[in-house]
Amino acid sequence: MGWGYTSIYYGGDPIVQYDRFADRWLISQLGSLSAPYYECIAVSKTNDPTGAYTLYAYAFGAALNDYPKFGVWPTATNSAYLATYNLFYGGSGAELCAYDRAAMIAGAANPIGLCFSGLSSWSYLPADVDGATPPLNGTPGYFVDLLTTSSLGVYKLTPNFAAATATLSSLSTIPVAPFTEA
Repeated sequence: MGWGYTSIYYGGDPIVQYDRFADRWLISQLGSLSAPYYECIAVSKTNDPTGAYTLYAYAFGAALNDYPKFGVWPTATNSAYLATYNLFYGGSGAELCAYDRAAMIAGAANPIGLCFSGLSSWSYLPADVDGATPPLNGTPGYFVDLLTTSSLGVYKLTPNFAAATATLSSLSTIPVAPFTEA
């Protein structure tokens, strides 16, 4: 699968995700193993996973966007593919992103990605809808992080793709039963 960037090496960390609300497939992977770094995202043009895809590449510059995780967040006005990355080399900490899902499904040329970087923790997980009921219109995207071995942090990202702006805020800390990491 070519991404249209001949200087990019296919870096790995592939993800295949089904967007049941749009009846489409999302495939992503690291776009390179050396700077400049990219995240390559492909969105199927139909419900056929072996059919044609619209291809996108998002630049991360000197920061390696490692350990990506994706979630489908299908609201009516701020519909997003949520993503998280751990940044290495030219970056540090985590980056949380919302990609314009509606534009990507429509095959737009340059859908916006709204991202926040420099978060001090690592390995955030984005919300992903399970089941047939989408989030209420305007609901922000949620992210969870392991703060300690007895607490989780919850954050919300509210994208406004029309204005090319977003806000990220910490919501709460959730206590969990203490555990020992493997």
